[in-house]
Amino acid sequence: MKLPLVGFILNSLTHPGQDNSLKAQAVRQVLSGTTATLMDLVSFKIALILGVHPMIAAVISFCFGTATNFTITRYYVFAEVERQRKRTSAQFVIYLLTCFVSLGIVQAFILVFHFQLGLDPLLAKVLAIPVMFVWTVLSGRFLVFDKS
Repeated sequence: MKLPLVGFILNSLTHPGQDNSLKAQAVRQVLSGTTATLMDLVSFKIALILGVHPMIAAVISFCFGTATNFTITRYYVFAEVERQRKRTSAQFVIYLLTCFVSLGIVQAFILVFHFQLGLDPLLAKVLAIPVMFVWTVLSGRFLVFDKS
C-alpha cells in the first residue's frame, strides 16, 4: 500500500508535465535545487582550496549553480516549455535578475555567519539554502517560467 504523499512525490518527479501545481513544482525543485546546489558547493569548496577569497568564491560557484539550475528548472521543474509565455532569452534575463537576489542572500549569510559569527564559510553558505529554495520556487513560478 502506497502512502498518498509518496505517490504524489513519485508522480511529481516522474511526470513533470502532468501536475503543474505549486506543490508538484516544489517537489521537482528539490531535485533540481539539490543538483544545482551540489554543483555550487563543490565549485565553492574547490575555489576555497585554491585560495580564492570566500566572497569571490561564492560568486564563482554561484555562476556554476545558476547555469545548472536554469537548464534543469526550465525543462524539468516547470516543464511544458511550449506553454511558457516568455522567450528563452527573456526568461534567462529575468532568471538572472532573480539570481542576483539569491546571490545577495548568500553573500548576506556569509557576511553574517562567517565574518561576524566566525562559522566556516561553507556552513554559512549551507545555512542560506532554505531561504534561497523558497525564493527560487516562487520567483520561478511567478516571474520567470510563467504559463498563465
